[in-house]
Amino acid sequence: MKSCKWYKRLINVIIDFFTIEFITLILLSIFKLIGMNIEQKIEIGQNIEFYSFSFFTFIFTFLFYYYIFELFTGKTLGKLITNSKVIVCNEKKRITAILYRTIFRLLIFEILWFFTGRPKGLHDILSGTIVTDSK
Repeated sequence: MKSCKWYKRLINVIIDFFTIEFITLILLSIFKLIGMNIEQKIEIGQNIEFYSFSFFTFIFTFLFYYYIFELFTGKTLGKLITNSKVIVCNEKKRITAILYRTIFRLLIFEILWFFTGRPKGLHDILSGTIVTDSK
């Protein structure tokens, strides 16, 4: 089975990132409306801090978005727009393959993998999946 072109995968990532960010902003707005403190900061070094609640809301949304959409449809919004889909090489292991695929996306060096010229991402290789064009 042939992987879809790298530029389609890049478009998928961009669309999905903005979708996840949009969902995260909606969730944070709802949390703020109901009175939750979403502006908690954590110091991780001298003069370095980040908003922990926002960060963890983004990570949760990221994991949930990719896992649910790819598990049940094989597509995210980005893949739907570019007419591509995720294929699991061993359909009997679909649940764990999509789970691994989702988690491996969080690896910090995952993005660097695409600069090697390979059409498959590291998360594809490690999870036994491939992104192909939809028919």
